[in-house]
Amino acid sequence: MGFGQKVHAPGFFAHERFELVAVAGARPGTARDLARAAGAQAYDDWREMVAEADVDLVSIATAPHLHAPVALAALARGRHILLEKPTAMDAREAGQVVEAARTAGRVGAIVHEFRYRPERLAAWRAVRAGELGRVVAVHVTTHNASLGQLSQAPVGWLFRAETGGGYLGAIASHAVDTVQWWLDEEVVRVWADLRATLPFRPAQGGGTERVTAEDAFVLFLQFASGAVGTIVFSTAGAGFGERWEVLGERGALRVEGGRTLFVPAGGEVRELDLEPLPPAPALPGGAPDPRTPPFLRLLDRLARALDGDDGVWAELAGLTQGLRVQRVLDGARLASATGGAVRILP
Repeated sequence: MGFGQKVHAPGFFAHERFELVAVAGARPGTARDLARAAGAQAYDDWREMVAEADVDLVSIATAPHLHAPVALAALARGRHILLEKPTAMDAREAGQVVEAARTAGRVGAIVHEFRYRPERLAAWRAVRAGELGRVVAVHVTTHNASLGQLSQAPVGWLFRAETGGGYLGAIASHAVDTVQWWLDEEVVRVWADLRATLPFRPAQGGGTERVTAEDAFVLFLQFASGAVGTIVFSTAGAGFGERWEVLGERGALRVEGGRTLFVPAGGEVRELDLEPLPPAPALPGGAPDPRTPPFLRLLDRLARALDGDDGVWAELAGLTQGLRVQRVLDGARLASATGGAVRILP
């Protein structure tokens, strides 16, 4: 169950506006243990849960190849949905989910909880307030060597293209969403190089298995305004973590190490104030996960969206934003396969 077990379930369990009612998972034993800790009902199959459980909202934290099937089934039953990224396997599926939610009149949101990390939220507010002037470039670099430790773990969905694996969907989806959100404009052209730097990993039953999904990538982006961007990611080798830079005509931002720095053109660097996050909750008998506090902030916005507050969509990623990100991911895959830049069509 992974992220659903570690973040979704504790978040819903702790949030005052939600009640965790039912749980389904790929491993029935894990689902039962989680349901027992949360006082919820366990199901061995997600289809049974969607059809039978008396719920208003279905939170979908499966492998990506199941995102669209579960979302479409939930919407057909009149449920609202909270959908993990990437939205689907491709833009065609993502568009089906968008249209199904529109037809059903249900709320649909994407789990881009990193929007609510204090340093990223501060950057968004500064860009939107016009402190940087016209943005000309944005650069994202992530070298996370700890993810390379997965080279010792048996191959699962994350390293199989057929199940929607790969860090383009797992990581670039967040980065593309964030930069489009910060700049309030869409990527219109992408060039990319995707690769598996560790082409073989341990297989489930012993031996090794060829990896079919990327663990490293470089994206070059062009935005509608003419601004450009780069997103660089690798799990292999040493690195300095994560750095974001936004360059404008009147100032620049850097997000790094939990801090947001702003420098006006010709001025001095200052650190922006950050909005603190709540403490990380945990299910009874469980351990808190540091990724849960931003998810709680997402649930705050989701509750407002369910109440009909349209103003919350300035911060909450909806299904349409998920579709826009999916188009960029699709374009990146095509660009990497063909060796040329790909125009992103609406």
